[in-house]
Amino acid sequence: MAVESIVLSAVLCLIIGVVAYWKHVLDLEGTITAFLIGLPIGAASLPWLALLLLFLVASFAATRFKYETKKVLGVQEGKRGERGWKNVLANGFVPMFLGIGYSFASVEIQETLVFLYLVALSVAAADTLASEIGVLSDRVYLITDFRRVRQGTNGGISLLGELWAFNGGLFVAVVGTGFLAAFGEIEFNLLYLGLISGLGFLGCHIDSLFGALLENRGLLTKGTNNLLSIGCTVIIAAVIIWQI
Repeated sequence: MAVESIVLSAVLCLIIGVVAYWKHVLDLEGTITAFLIGLPIGAASLPWLALLLLFLVASFAATRFKYETKKVLGVQEGKRGERGWKNVLANGFVPMFLGIGYSFASVEIQETLVFLYLVALSVAAADTLASEIGVLSDRVYLITDFRRVRQGTNGGISLLGELWAFNGGLFVAVVGTGFLAAFGEIEFNLLYLGLISGLGFLGCHIDSLFGALLENRGLLTKGTNNLLSIGCTVIIAAVIIWQI
């Protein structure tokens, strides 16, 4: 990991953090956490950092979508849609871990880590879009027994949420793989597209399952659920890719 890469990453993360705080995308603690997470990712690969920024922007857009309606329902994020440190850490810890690994891995392992990084972002994107847009559906069902539950219930799924979970995973698969392929970090092929989008969709449902079984019982928080579901999906992805 070159000193120049670390310095450049620090400068870019600082600029991104200032803008994110100024535009109320993140609160102060969330901004500091995002800087600490983005620093090793950017030092490993600036294109990775660019994708993380894209995810942040898409998440904020989904959060702000029909925000006043969400406030009435009591399911809004933050006071103005801003994200805090717990949300940033929950969604960014696994990508950060993979970024650190990428910096020290051999060339043979790096493409696998790129794939796993995209899977982590795919899960985060699928879950965020499913939660922020799916919560607007008035027909929500618990994933474990499909009984009708109120909007915002942990483990609740809806047709609208399923659609946006799929869209989130597919978006990361197509845009992320295409973007990193342009920098020679991964091969752009149908196998990767299918796995990344499919695993993102799967990870979103692992999150819902943990929400219904563990979060509703106080055994997990929203943040630890996000972190655990992303981590579990990345492990599944690693097993699959190493078997191919």
